[in-house]
Formats: sequence, C-alpha cells, structure tokens
Amino acid sequence: MADAIVSIVLRNLSDAAVKEVLQQRGVAEQVETVCRELSRIHSFIGDAETKQMGDNKWRNWAEEVRDVSYDLEDVVDTYLSEVPPKESDELECEIDQILARLQEISNSMVQYGIDNFGGKSTCEVGLGQLSGIRPAVASEIGNPDVVGFDADKEYICNNMVKFGLEGTPSLSVVAIVGPAGIGKTTLASQIYNSVEVHRAYGTACVWVTIPQAFSLLKVYLKILEKLESMDGSGWAEDEDSLVDYINYYLKGKKFFLVLDNVQSADLWKAIQRALPDDHNGSRVLMTTTNLAIAEHADTSGQPYKLHFLTEDISLQLLLRKALPIYQDPIEECPKNLSNLAKQFVKQCGGLPLALVVLGGILSKTSEYEGWSKLLKMINWNANVENQCIEIIATSYEHLPAVLKPCFMYFAAFPKDFDIRAKSLIRMWVAEGFIPQGENETLEETATGFLEDFVQRNMVQVTKRAYDGSIKQCHIHSVLRDVAIEKARDNKFLAVCSNPDEQQNCHEARRLAVHDAHEKSNEIMKKANINLRSLILFNSDLPNCSQLKVLRVLSHLGPEKINFGAKLETQRLEGCTQLRYFELPYCYKSDCFNELISRMKFVQTLDLPYVRERYQIDDIWHIKTMRHVMIGRRMFYDDFVFAPLNWAELTNIQTLHGVKYGLYYPYDLYHPETPESPNMPNLHDLRIEFDWNFDSEKFVEYLSTLKHLVSLQMVGQTAPSEMFDMVSRCPFFQNLKSLELCYRGLGLYRLSFAMFPTNLTKVKLMNFELSNDPMAELEKLPVLKILKFEGPGFWDHVMRCSAGGFPKLEKLKLSMDCLYEWEWEIENGAMPMLQQLEICHFDGLCVPIGLQYLSSLRRLDWTLYEHRDNSPNKAKLIRELCKHVPYISLINFEKKIG
Repeated sequence: MADAIVSIVLRNLSDAAVKEVLQQRGVAEQVETVCRELSRIHSFIGDAETKQMGDNKWRNWAEEVRDVSYDLEDVVDTYLSEVPPKESDELECEIDQILARLQEISNSMVQYGIDNFGGKSTCEVGLGQLSGIRPAVASEIGNPDVVGFDADKEYICNNMVKFGLEGTPSLSVVAIVGPAGIGKTTLASQIYNSVEVHRAYGTACVWVTIPQAFSLLKVYLKILEKLESMDGSGWAEDEDSLVDYINYYLKGKKFFLVLDNVQSADLWKAIQRALPDDHNGSRVLMTTTNLAIAEHADTSGQPYKLHFLTEDISLQLLLRKALPIYQDPIEECPKNLSNLAKQFVKQCGGLPLALVVLGGILSKTSEYEGWSKLLKMINWNANVENQCIEIIATSYEHLPAVLKPCFMYFAAFPKDFDIRAKSLIRMWVAEGFIPQGENETLEETATGFLEDFVQRNMVQVTKRAYDGSIKQCHIHSVLRDVAIEKARDNKFLAVCSNPDEQQNCHEARRLAVHDAHEKSNEIMKKANINLRSLILFNSDLPNCSQLKVLRVLSHLGPEKINFGAKLETQRLEGCTQLRYFELPYCYKSDCFNELISRMKFVQTLDLPYVRERYQIDDIWHIKTMRHVMIGRRMFYDDFVFAPLNWAELTNIQTLHGVKYGLYYPYDLYHPETPESPNMPNLHDLRIEFDWNFDSEKFVEYLSTLKHLVSLQMVGQTAPSEMFDMVSRCPFFQNLKSLELCYRGLGLYRLSFAMFPTNLTKVKLMNFELSNDPMAELEKLPVLKILKFEGPGFWDHVMRCSAGGFPKLEKLKLSMDCLYEWEWEIENGAMPMLQQLEICHFDGLCVPIGLQYLSSLRRLDWTLYEHRDNSPNKAKLIRELCKHVPYISLINFEKKIG
C-alpha cells in the first residue's frame, strides 16, 4: 500500500497547477529536490511490499516511507493554503527535515537488503496491465449469479404466493437465514423480481434494506417512500404517526414486503406494528444471519435455512467467473486448471461469495503457475466464513498498487448504498489516485479501473447508463468490511457515526461520517486536521474552516431538503485546497461566489440546489475546473448566465446549468453577449439560450465542441433554430444523447434528418408537433431510450411499424392531452423494448398490437378515472400483457393493482 501512497503524493506534487503556484512563490526547486529522493526510494518499495507479509522489518520500512510521504504532502499543501503565504525559508527548513528523514530511510535499505532489488513500482506495472479495460458485455457484467438456487426460489415462491392464494390468507412471514456471503439477498432479489410475485401483488411490492446503524424512524420513512414514491419530506417526525401512515396506505391492499438484513428482534417487532392483516394473502420476506430472529419472525416457526452449494455447482460457478472467455467453462477448461479448480472448490466450502471473488482473482491469469501459487498462498482454515474473509483479503493483496486506494475508498460509503459512479470517479481524480493514461482523460482511466473491479467481482453494478457505462454500483457488505479494515490499518480512512467512536479518526487522512446529524461538529473535534476527504451522509455540515488541505467535501444529507437553510460560509473559509465540492442540498448564501473563487485548484463543483446561482460569476477564472454542475435538478429556470470570458476553460468536460444570451436589462454591468468559448474537451453540456441571444454566435460556439457526446438545450426560440444548431455542428454525428426543451409556442414538424444516427438517448419536452414523431424517430438505428413529454401533436394516431425502433429498450410517453389518441403497434416493432411508461396521457386508448411487445418486462401506466372506465381498461391491458412480469396500473384517484 505504501507504493500507492508514494505514487499519489508524487503525482499530486507534480500537478501542473500546483507547480505553477510553487514556481510563483519561488519554492519549486526545494520541493523538486525532495521529490527526486522520494521517487528514488519509490522504485524499490514494490519489492518491500511483496516481502512485508512475512517479515515485520519490511512492513516497518514501508510504513516509514508511507508516513514521510504523508508528511511531505501536508507540508506542501499547508504552505499552498496559507494566505498570505509563509516565508519560503520556513518551507525550506521543513523540507530539509523531511529530506534528512528520507536519507535515513535510504541508508536503512542496505540493512534490509532492499538495494539488491528494485525496478518499476508495482503501481506503474499495474497501470500497464489495466490499460484499455472497458465493459466486455455491458448487459452481463455485475449481474449476481443464482447458480444452484432454482429449487430454493421455486419452494419459497410456492409457499409465499401460490399457497397464499389458495391456502392461508392471513399475513405470514418467511425468513431466509444463513451466514454472510451465502446468497440471501441475491435469492430474495430473484423472488422479489419474479413474474409470480409481481402478478400476484402488482404495485404493492416494497423492498427495504436495513442499514447496519439503523434508526426506526428512517426505516419507516423508507417504507413510505417506496409505497408512495415520495422523498419523505412531507411526513411527520414521530414514530407513532409514521406507523399510522404505513398502516393507512397498506390497509385493504395485498402487499409483498421484503426486509433485507434484519439484525434486531426489536426492529421486527416495531415494523410488525405498522403492518395490517386483512387476511388477503399479504406476505413478508426477511433475510437475516441471526437464527433466533428468523425463528421468532417466521410464522411457521421453521425459517428457510439457505444451504451451501454442492461441489459440482460450486465448480460451475467458479469456472464461469474465472474463465469468462469460454462459453462452456466446464468442458473447455484445460485439465490442469480444472484439477486446481476442484481443489479451490473444496476449500471454499460451497460459499457463493468466496467462489465469486476467488474467480475474480483467477480470471486475471489463466496460467497453471499462477493458480497453483494462489492455492498455496491462501491461509485455508476450517471456518467457512473466515475462509471468505481470507479470500477477499487475498483478492485485495492481488490488486495492482494503483487500485488499492480506489478499493479502500469504498469503505466511505454506507452498507448497501448505491454509489453514483460519476461522483466516485471524480473523487478518485480529485484525490490524485488516477495516473495519466496514454491518450485517455483521467476520468476515462478511472472508468476502466471501476470496470476492472466489476470484472474481479469486487463491485456489483446496480444500474448502467444509456451508453452502457456504469451509472450506479455498490459493494457487498463483507467486501466493505475488508475495505474498512485495510483503510484503518493504512491510516487511510475512518468511518464514524458518533463522537464516542474513535476508529482511528484522529490519524486517518479521510473521514466518512454516517447518520451523525447534529453531532458532526463533535466528531470533527477528534478528526485529523490534515483530512483530505470528508464525506457526510445524513449529517449536518460541520465547521471545516480548519481543514486547510481538504481535497474532497461531499455533503450527502440531511435527509430532508430545507429550502430556507442558510449556508454559513465561514464554516468552509479555510477550504481553499478543495478539488471536489458536492453540496446537493438547498442553501442560501450571500458569500458563495467569494467562497468558491478562493478555491485555486477546484475540479468538480456539484451544486444543483444552491440558491442565488447568478452570484457565482467570479468562479470562471479557475483554470482547473473539469466538471461544473450548477443547476437543473429543480426547475428549468435555474440556470446561471454564461461567463463573459470562457477562454481559460480548456479543462472543462462537463458543464451543466448555464444560460447563454444577453443579460437581462436590469443588469447594467454586463450588457453584452459572452464570447465564444474555447472548451476543446467538453463532453457533456446542459445549456439554456435566452430569448434575445445571437443564434449565429451560438452556432459558432457549438461548432468548437468537437468531442461533445451529450447535449441538453432549453430555449424560448423557434424549434427550427434549436434543431438547425445541432445539425450544423461537427460533433453532430458523434452525439449519443440529445435532450431538447422548448418553452415557446408554435407548431413544428419533426423529421429524421434532424437527428444524428448514433443517438442512443432522445428526450423531447414541450414540443407541439404537426406530425407523428414515431414515424421519424423509429428510424434511428441504435436508439435505446426515448422520452417524449409535452402537449403532443395534431395527428392523433401514433404508428410503430414492423422493424421500427430496432434497439429501443425504454419508452416514456407523457402528454397532457384531453382528446382521444390511438396507437398502432405492428408485429415486429420495438423488438427489444423492456420498459414502457405512460403517464399524464389520459386520452390514450389501449394500443392495438400491445401484445406484440414480446420483450417487455415492465409496464407502468397511469389511468384516469374521470375519463376512462379504469377497471375495464386495466383488465384489457392485463389480458394483452400476460407475458409481462411487472405491471403497474395506477389510477389518478387510487391504486387499482
């Protein structure tokens, strides 16, 4: 791990923006001198880390190098944060002390025998091995296997659904019990998503994962949010009221509730209070590692004990993960590897998680020598659960050094938390974890790293974006426990929920605060003043003014959005070193512009709810900015006027929430239109153009964006101008995602020629069309996602022809119309459609040919009682969609199942 730490420190100190400031202050030469000595030692450290597992002296030597690297980084970053800067001779004195320590470490290399080795660091070797990693099969990677659980699934479904319909009508509970890693959650997920369950229970299916440090109030709110698809901001804050709410919403409904990871008997008793028993076949499915809780909750008194996998099925699962290149790994696996695989299987004891993670390690080498060496290396023992931990720890040790900090960073996120991939990647970049790859941006290299974790079965993908990239992911709780342990041992990161939890937070260089709420200030009093990351979940924003070298600040909480809250900017006054600043909740501040303008190296600004965004004009001179998201999560009018001078924004890749055009008449200081920017690396743009903008100048601006792949435009001008701008630009054919929102009035005709043929996602809002858009859009050859929201079009018949929309997977129609519409779907249209959502479209008749959508897996349709004969329409839809596993038909007044 010291190898990776030294690499990160050297990389951060060689950053161009940092070197420029050091040069201006006349101290660059001193810093370069000590970096050269550290770099020389770094070339030997990989060998020391290879030896350290069996020898304390090697470990101690590596830890000395790690600690002096930390100190060097602290000295330089603290110097950079001083306003005004301290005298250069003070820095020189501190650098000399660090240099002396490095020379002592260098001299001790002879004593340890380290000078006889050396070469490339394992960090750099790892980068070479990882180059070019991308999703192999986007639809398959990360999907959990349920190998050997078919009989379990069938048995539980029969008892919960079929027997419930014909037998016991009263509310009953089935508890799945077993050790961590045996597949309880995976099996429960398969049952929850099964055709049988969704046909029997419809929309009244609720899944709630119980966090490790749960609050009953939070669990109640989660159940309500699932039931009513709300954010929880309107509910009462006492438990008794929430119990009444849940009981009210479930009363009279046949529901299916999954409670994943129940570890408290008191929790189950409390939830029981909220569940009505209307003797209509409602069911609860629970997973737990605690047999006593399972026996108490299961209404039969005999919980379902999940068994370990047989050796044959274990071998099938292991080889599928270890040799993904083979279609039939059992038959195609070389005999010498097959024999080793059977030995691995015997040692794993049939625990699925151990087999999956072990398969990830083995997949990185198909050589007999590598498999044989790993078999001897793992410390096999009799306890299956301990074996799983041992295998996961081994998986960590086998990571290239460059990946180890990235893996430990997962420890910051709560258990079963769905992590936004883009945020995670940008945090890694801000921390300096990502080395510069050849012909790749740092973000592209980091994306490859994340995909590598998926291929190693150390991370699971929960959602992919329109282009196949990872959108959300999470890490298994056992893997997370290993990440927490490794992060603690390396003083890398600590997790804390209350001031009494020490957890090495006074030494750790990163801190994640979970569910501390108003106690976050007390926790910060015990934290390391040299924190590099502070990540807050459901906790108040503490006073961070003393954290002068903080690089990452992410405030993911509190749970409720307070639109009147005022951001006390003095809490962040000293945070001038921030690279990543995420504040996704609504604050008011008069000094926000001044605060951000002092952040000399900021790369990511994710501030979608900050009010008075028009006050941040002064931030655009920051040359290091890479991702700026300053609007667009609440309303379309929450855009910030574009800066007058874009010339320095050459590093920008993402830009959301700016307005382009003449400044409003009341602004006497900025009467002119902004200049055309120079943003050669822009990939993702969300922009509004004002009613009085210069269209030719705007097209000139767009014409410079040669690498744009995602474009969202909002405007009050004629739709023809919006489409013409897109079609006249060089990036046109490279565009993958296009979203257009029109605020004006007028009729427009849509044509296929207006759209790039490589589009995979299209969203059109507020357009009133004179023709059927389906006839034109269905010609797009690779379109996967289509959303049409608006007043609609004059031709009240939509037609989807055979062969149309060949790749479409998701379709959403939302048109606020009062007249009757017809929709004709020919056999062979939309052959890959999986999800169909129809809302605010009360005049739409049941489509002719709806039954032809053979790949459809989910249908959500809002019916309107005041216009439709809802029960008959719902019955017809269900008859035509017998093949669809999940159907949600919701009446405007009440749920109809």
